[in-house]
Amino acid sequence: MPYFSRMKRSLRYFEFILLYAVLPLCVSILPPAFSRFGIRIKIGVISILITFGGCALVYLLTSSGFDKKIFLRGFDICFFWHTIFPRFMFAALLLIFLLLKLDKTLLFSFPTQNPKLWLLVVFCYPILSVIPQTILYRVLYEYRYAELFSSKVSLFAGAAAFSFAHIVFVNMYALVFTFLGGLLFLSTYRKTQSFAASAIEHAMYGNLIFTIGWGQFFYSGTIRFLET
Repeated sequence: MPYFSRMKRSLRYFEFILLYAVLPLCVSILPPAFSRFGIRIKIGVISILITFGGCALVYLLTSSGFDKKIFLRGFDICFFWHTIFPRFMFAALLLIFLLLKLDKTLLFSFPTQNPKLWLLVVFCYPILSVIPQTILYRVLYEYRYAELFSSKVSLFAGAAAFSFAHIVFVNMYALVFTFLGGLLFLSTYRKTQSFAASAIEHAMYGNLIFTIGWGQFFYSGTIRFLET
């Protein structure tokens, strides 16, 4: 491999680590680390998502090699009914079953105890959180970083990057669920080459998590932002 090609590949690896590992670690570690010295800092997760998602969108739209039809391609109804919807229903039943085993008092606690905030989350979560995450963890990842790995490994690397972004929640449920979700959403994006398909599926699962009662393990920047 020529020297400049190796250098370019090394820089891509460096970018990948900074964006998908170092940034989530900083968001997770810096506030409690500074608090030990009596310094309180607030890092807005939604603000970071929107900022980096916006920068990634500008980069993608100005890249000559990027297929911009990805953002225009419609939602395949047949793929939805035959693939997305059946596994979504299975996941819903499984998540309800697991929550009943964990703590049945949590089941549908969010919409029943705070219906106004729940409705606000259901409406705003896809806009404030899902859209920038889809840009960063599906569109940008596939275009710029997936080639760093073999075809089989790249799917798991993308899911792992998406999962690691949720390290800020400091619990294994968030990491495991988002890793599995990352596999689904990235697979959908690869099969459809559609931003809309992956984003809609992501929004379905996110709102399902909040509605059923798993939301306390995903107390996200979206909810904090809307509460304020």
